[in-house]
Amino acid sequence: MSRSGTPAIAPHSSPPTNA
Repeated sequence: MSRSGTPAIAPHSSPPTNA
């Protein structure tokens, strides 16, 4: 996971955490 808390490669079915 990146420092912003989101996975480096997120599946399109899962939006970023900061979205």
